[in-house]
Amino acid sequence: MLEILLTAAIAGTVFWLSARGHAPGRFAHLSKGLGREHVALTLIILASHSRVARAGAEDTLSNPFTIEVVLRGVFVLAAIAILLPAARNTIRLASTIRRSWWGIGSLVVYAASATLSVLYSPALLQTAGKALEFASLVLLVWHLASRRDAADALARTLYAVIAIELALLAASAIGFFAAPGLFAPVLTRPGFFFQATLEGPLGSANDTSSTGGTMVAIAAAAWLSKTKDNRSYIWPLMAAVGLVAVALSSGRQGVAIMVAAVALAVWATNRQGFYLMLVPALTAAVLFAGSAILEILLRDQVAGSVRTLTGRTKFWEAAIDAFAAQPLTGYGFGSSRFAVLANIDSDRFTHLHNGYLESLVGVGLLGFIPFMVMVVVAAAWAIRCFRTGRHVALAVIVPALLAQTLIAQGIGGWLNTNLVLFSLLVALADVHRTAPGSGRLLYERDGATFSRR
Repeated sequence: MLEILLTAAIAGTVFWLSARGHAPGRFAHLSKGLGREHVALTLIILASHSRVARAGAEDTLSNPFTIEVVLRGVFVLAAIAILLPAARNTIRLASTIRRSWWGIGSLVVYAASATLSVLYSPALLQTAGKALEFASLVLLVWHLASRRDAADALARTLYAVIAIELALLAASAIGFFAAPGLFAPVLTRPGFFFQATLEGPLGSANDTSSTGGTMVAIAAAAWLSKTKDNRSYIWPLMAAVGLVAVALSSGRQGVAIMVAAVALAVWATNRQGFYLMLVPALTAAVLFAGSAILEILLRDQVAGSVRTLTGRTKFWEAAIDAFAAQPLTGYGFGSSRFAVLANIDSDRFTHLHNGYLESLVGVGLLGFIPFMVMVVVAAAWAIRCFRTGRHVALAVIVPALLAQTLIAQGIGGWLNTNLVLFSLLVALADVHRTAPGSGRLLYERDGATFSRR
């Protein structure tokens, strides 16, 4: 409950500062003309928070945490109610999506497979709730993509999510020192520099670390790009907050994502700087400080723990066996905790620590195939952006999310801020690919945008 209240307060503050024009550069007036959509976005993000994730599978089944479940359901239903008045127009886009919008069309099919999986899930209530949350996100994305200014609306909504994540990271970093009882638990493994480890409203320490690394990459790409606000003070501030979050949350995946994504951003925006400055700097760091860096990253863990990726390989083997037994439909959207982890006495964990396997086990091939189509659409768009140097600050999020999904939930499984970002990016890729001038004629009717061949 505290996480939900904190997120609501921070999101409200972010949008108030943006609306009043007090936010810098790209983050000013994000909700202008998008008030309804961004209220729904905030409700959807609030609905993704869950204290149920801290309980074991059996505890969750025996005690459904009624108050929280009802509250999250209210958020989702409120978001859907806000968006439904425009649904009549967006439904008319079905034929267009089938012909041209491979990413959004796959998103719809993926959500449909998640809804269908409710019928056979071992945890019906949990799967139904997660499917409903996902449906509200799909409705928001579809609504934004149907606007006349779809590209701008999607981009501003992406920056709205980034702004909320940045504010949450900053609040969590402050809370690490000001309120350690809430933000600095002592986990089974030590941190890089402190015994305690940063955990915030974004989720686990690893999620916080990955988000921090992504923030650094976004800031680097925006700072190096040739846009009118590329010298705004918000980008160094974002990079600083991201670096602090990575250091305090002590997630190795965050370090890897940060280094790789920043390297991509520099390569896309400044090739000369990449070869003459970044590559030599990284090489020197490895040669002269490699041992010290490795000692920090190991976090006093034994070699066996590192080889098994701190136990992840055990989860993955169990997930592959489960998928082989039921490959077509899977076991239910977001149900791996009950269908896989509970069988190997690991139900204290909430997911398989691999989003691709999470999707595969949850919805089987029926849902995993459209899921991978979305991955291809987003990756292809990001590659085009890196080659042309356009939209790099947003495109750099794609490889960060895809890499995170290899060793964490990432964009697989169920609704979180990663899936929100990814779904918006997939829609933006479709909109950019089918924009006017690409052989598709757009026209507007009743506030929605349609197309003719």
